[in-house]
Amino acid sequence: MTVLLLCGTGIRFDWSDSTTFSAPFKTEHYIDKIYFISPRVLDILAVVKPFVDLAIEKGVKQWVLVGGSIEQTGGHGTQAVHGYLDDKGVDHATLRATWFSDNFIAYYGDCVKTKNEIITAAEDGRIPFVASEDVAKAAFEVFTTDSKELRNATPYVLGPELHSYDERCSRAQDNTSAP
Repeated sequence: MTVLLLCGTGIRFDWSDSTTFSAPFKTEHYIDKIYFISPRVLDILAVVKPFVDLAIEKGVKQWVLVGGSIEQTGGHGTQAVHGYLDDKGVDHATLRATWFSDNFIAYYGDCVKTKNEIITAAEDGRIPFVASEDVAKAAFEVFTTDSKELRNATPYVLGPELHSYDERCSRAQDNTSAP
């Protein structure tokens, strides 16, 4: 279940239950912008399309989607939602974030703790790991700028430094007290 908080009030919102889609719009607050994190399903557009249609009907004029750096324009996933918003004629941007440093321990923590290794195709490659705060700052910029460059765009959000998985593994060990 996903909970959308509006001014400190918990409103039930669940991607798997379309009867909850109208809940955010049943408050005294007018919603004209949405920061969108998609559900973890294969066909994202099929799940979110009814909510997108309802939100546009309720007056939402601008969207910021969070996607992955490897997603291609016109493809599946968040990019399919981007294409749908193009067709609907509303302002939107899909932030193409690189690997999230925030999720590192969740995805690799057990392997780091127990085996002191991470199996990855990147080998010794260096990656611009990004923090969720970086993505939030980028979304804020999209919502508050008058720049036409960020409208209906798919900008990359890159971390400030390049790190190898070995370096991230060392940081994870430091944060988890692994031997």
